[in-house]
This record gives sequence, structure tokens and C-alpha cells, in this order.
Amino acid sequence: MNPTILAKYNQYLRRQRPLLDQSIICDVFRNNTFLEIAFISKCCRNDAKGSCIMCDYGAISGTKTQNIYLSEMERILNQNKGIKYLLLCANGSIMDEHQLSESTFKAILQKAGASEIPNIIIETHYQDITSEKLSYIVKYLKQQNITIEIGVETLNQEYQDLVIMKGIKVEEVKEKIALIQSVGISVDINIMLGLPFLSPLEQLRDTLSSVSWGFNHGCNPVIFPLNIKPYTLLMHMYKAGFYQPISHWLILILLNQIEETLLDRITLSYYGNRKDEYKNIVEETIYPVSCIKCNDILMDFYEEFFRLDDWKLRKSLLNRILKWEKCDCYKKQLDLLEEKGQINFKDKMNDYISYLQKDNIINIAYEEDNYGK
Repeated sequence: MNPTILAKYNQYLRRQRPLLDQSIICDVFRNNTFLEIAFISKCCRNDAKGSCIMCDYGAISGTKTQNIYLSEMERILNQNKGIKYLLLCANGSIMDEHQLSESTFKAILQKAGASEIPNIIIETHYQDITSEKLSYIVKYLKQQNITIEIGVETLNQEYQDLVIMKGIKVEEVKEKIALIQSVGISVDINIMLGLPFLSPLEQLRDTLSSVSWGFNHGCNPVIFPLNIKPYTLLMHMYKAGFYQPISHWLILILLNQIEETLLDRITLSYYGNRKDEYKNIVEETIYPVSCIKCNDILMDFYEEFFRLDDWKLRKSLLNRILKWEKCDCYKKQLDLLEEKGQINFKDKMNDYISYLQKDNIINIAYEEDNYGK
């Protein structure tokens, strides 16, 4: 087993990826009273080294000046009224000075703190969080409720080391969560559903285990159903027959197996409501799948689930949609969960690595990569 082959091939695929339009300053997403502002800069460190085999938030060449970012942020806030939740992030880790300078990050916090938005969420890599940074976050956002959102993907350490390859250590995550909470800041953890080399049942169990870990450590889970994005190793796995997109009904089955009184603490993201596409390319992102009969009702379910903030109402909504009988997508997903004879994820991973080793691209010398620097 040689997981570095995965990273090397991922690097190769990403070198073929076009840079984002240089005119892009921020990526903006709004859903009702929720607003996300992502500050776009050069390539994320983990992206550049071939980690995160399913992730792609793109890059521009270089980093904009502080004044440009702040002017754009002000313009976005002026255009979006009635916001209750503001998520600040980057195409990587917003607290990483490789992406944004410390002075720029502080200025962004000050502008957010001067707004009337009551809840501020900061998404970043846990390794970039320090006591000093937490102190000035509390200082600049003293009027708001603060949440820090960190990506953990899975709490399976072996899977982290062999497949995610982002340097995440579960014990370190636990310590960093305690540090954040010690200064009165809430913690959200991003958890994946649909990880490669796992059967549907294993995917479900892994996400449920990670969600439970999050609750046990006082965190609110943000569940990310995997999207298959262009220029990622996950897309290559899909094309080579080593991965299948997940069903929307697996998401609903997951929700149905979470303790119902905790449903109001769950957030869903990237379930098909966000279209991050490159211009002028044929290949498109593949989102969770459903049939033509149930697709619209599923999208309506997600919107209503997002709007409701009471666990009883969310559970009632979930119970209703699980009684949907105009297609057999739900039954097919349940049948998949009953399939026997599953093999260990390491065996599936080794099968894919063996496939890659037969590809001459693996033997290409990896020259210095200047993508998005």
C-alpha cells in the first residue's frame, strides 16, 4: 500500500485545472438568512500537495490586496440585507497566512464585527487556530455569537492517514476543540458522507460514528454529501469505475438514524443546492443522485429542513418524505445497505492503486508546480 501514489496522481489532475477568473475576489452564496463570503486567493497548501482527494475550491494567481478584499466584502454586505448568519472562509483555510495575511484577516473580522449580523461563522483548518488568533476573534466580534467551523471529514484515523492525507490527527482535533470552547466560541465540524473505498453501509456507519463523536465533544455537525468534482481524484475514480455517486436517499436515511432530539443541531451543505462550475469545460460536477420523480420533492425537503429550527418539526418532515411511494429510489437504497460480502476499505484502495500503477502517468516525473502561486 502506497497512499502517496494517490497524492501524486491528484497533483497531476490538478495541474490540468484552469485557474479561476482573475477578476473573482469573493465567492458568494446565500440561502435565506445565511450568507457565505469566501475570499479567493492562491492555491490552498493541501490542494497543492495532492491531499483532499475529493476537494476543489479552485485558485487564482496570487492574492488580492487587503483594500480590494475589504471593498468587495462591503459591497456584498450592502447588497445582502436581513442576514442572520455570516460565514467567512477562503478557498482553503482563512486563518492560514499563506492564503490571507494576518492583517487582512483581522480587517475582515473588524468589518464583520461592525455589522449588525448577529452570528458569525469562521471556517478554517484546525491546525491554523492558535490562542492568539482566538483572542482577537473574540475582541473584534464581541457583539456577535461566534462559531468556528473546522473540516474533519471522518474521525477514522486510519482513513485520515491513508485517504484524506490532510494531516488531521483526531487527538489534536479534540484538543483544539477544547481550546476553542474554553474562550466561549462554539464549534461546528464538517463531516463527509459518501467517502470512497467504502460500501454504502460503511459510508453510512462512518458518518454516523463521526456525527456521534461531534455531539459527544459539544460540536454541531455539518454534513457534506460528497460531490464528484472535475480535476479531482474522486472524479478519476468515478470514471474508472471505482466510485459511484451517493443517493439523496442515503442522506435521508442518515438523518433518520440520528437521535431525533439532536436534529436541530444538524446542518446539510452541498447536497445539490450549490453549483460551483468551471467555465468553458465539458466536465461537470456530479451531485448526489435521484430519479426524475423524486428530485423536486427532495430539493423541497432540503429547503424546508434548512428553514425549520425545531427538532420535532424536522423529524415530522423527515417521517413524511420517507413515506414517499411514487418511485423506488428509497427502497433501492435500503437494499444496497443490506448487501453482504463487503471488503475492507484498504483492499478497495489497493485495487485502485494497482490500477493507477498500470497507468504510465504515474511514472511521469513531477516537476515544480507553479499552479496558483
